[in-house]
Amino acid sequence: MRRSLPLVMALFVLGIMISLNYKVEMRQQSSLGYQRYQAARELLTGAQTARDNLAARLTALRRQLSRLKANGGVARGPVARKLTAVEAQAGLTAMRGPGLEITLRDSSAPAQPGQPTALYLVHDVDVLRTVNQLLTGGAEAIAINGQRLTAISQIRCAGPTISVNDVRTITPIHILAIGNPSKLAAAVKDPSGIYPLLTAYGIGFAVQTEKSVSIPPFQEGYRFRYAQPINGSSGSVPGTNTTAGLSGAGA
Repeated sequence: MRRSLPLVMALFVLGIMISLNYKVEMRQQSSLGYQRYQAARELLTGAQTARDNLAARLTALRRQLSRLKANGGVARGPVARKLTAVEAQAGLTAMRGPGLEITLRDSSAPAQPGQPTALYLVHDVDVLRTVNQLLTGGAEAIAINGQRLTAISQIRCAGPTISVNDVRTITPIHILAIGNPSKLAAAVKDPSGIYPLLTAYGIGFAVQTEKSVSIPPFQEGYRFRYAQPINGSSGSVPGTNTTAGLSGAGA
C-alpha cells in the first residue's frame, strides 16, 4: 500500500493539471469565438451604414433630377418621354395601377408525424415561383415587402430569413403586382403551380385583387462592372427576353 501511494499522488496531480489545462483551453476558445462574433458584428454594422448612406444619396439624386425635370433642366419632348419610359422599365420610378396583393404566411398547423417542419414554412423558392407565375400572368411591376423587383433582383435564402435585393425580410410576405387583376389571380392559382402545393400544408396564400396598387421604385441603383451599352442600339437586343424570371435558389 505504501509503495502505491506515490503513484496515486502522481495520478492525482496529473489529473489536476489536465483539468486546469482543459479549462484554460476552453476559455481561450470562448474568447476567440467572442472575438469572431464581435468582428462579424462590426462588419455587418459597417455594411448596413454604407448601404443606408448610399440609399440616402440615391434619394437625394432622384429629388435633384425631379427638380431639374420640373424646371426644364433636362430634355423635353420625345427625349423626355423616352427617358421616363426607360426609368419605368428599369424600376427606377414608383408605379400605380390595378393589380393584386398576395400574402404568404407560415402554416399554423402542426407537422404530421414523419414530416419535416420545413414543409410548413414559407421559403425563398416559394416566393420566387410565385413571382415567376405573376410574370407569366403579365405583371408589369412587382414588389416584395417594399422591395421593387428588377432584372438584377435576387430572391434567396438567408438563414431564417428571405433576402430580396440583399435586404432581409421575414414572413408574412406581402407581394404587390400591377397588371390585369383577373389574369394575375388566375396565373398564381394555376392548379399546376405553387398555390396547391403550399395550401396543402396549411401555408397561408391570400390573393386580393385591387383597383389601385402603388409600388415603390428600386432603391439600390444599378452598378454594372462587365455589361456595357451598345452604341447606337435601341429597343430590345436580339436573343433577350424581358419577361424572364428572377434569379434565386429555385431558379
